[in-house]
Amino acid sequence: MDIRLGAVQEADVTMSATGHDHSGAADGSTLGLDALQVDEQSAENAGAVTVLVGTTEVIALPSMNVLAGDRILVNALFAGTKGVTAGDVSIAIQQLSGTATIQSFNDKNYIAISEDIAANKIMENHISGMFKVTVSGTSVLRLWAASAGSNVAVLAGDGQIHALVLRGTG
Repeated sequence: MDIRLGAVQEADVTMSATGHDHSGAADGSTLGLDALQVDEQSAENAGAVTVLVGTTEVIALPSMNVLAGDRILVNALFAGTKGVTAGDVSIAIQQLSGTATIQSFNDKNYIAISEDIAANKIMENHISGMFKVTVSGTSVLRLWAASAGSNVAVLAGDGQIHALVLRGTG
């Protein structure tokens, strides 16, 4: 059966593929996620993290081996308490290290959001996206944050990142 990476189409993360079985007959089978999944990594910060004005790493995933054409579905949780001065808080998922080249959208190497947070406010943000692997190799993804104004205090377990590597043929 010819399996191609397509868009995730249902909330239960079932992937659909149309192709041919070994006899050459067309079918419209639905594949479970495990048919395309080649790796899955998850991590959360074990201790408190103080997010400063500059880029602060919150948590990184273990290294993953990826091939050109793979898709890496990522999501992250970031929660913390803003200090005494309001300001912009940015969070992003980006490759920290490795020999692979990845991209999001057409020409970016990160997925990010930014929000102005009031002083002393408890905040929680979720960020999700997909990277396309353009050059095979290893990839270590990280969740990082930056805080203008005052710092953000992140408790243990409030910085989490999850990645699912999908591979198809064609």
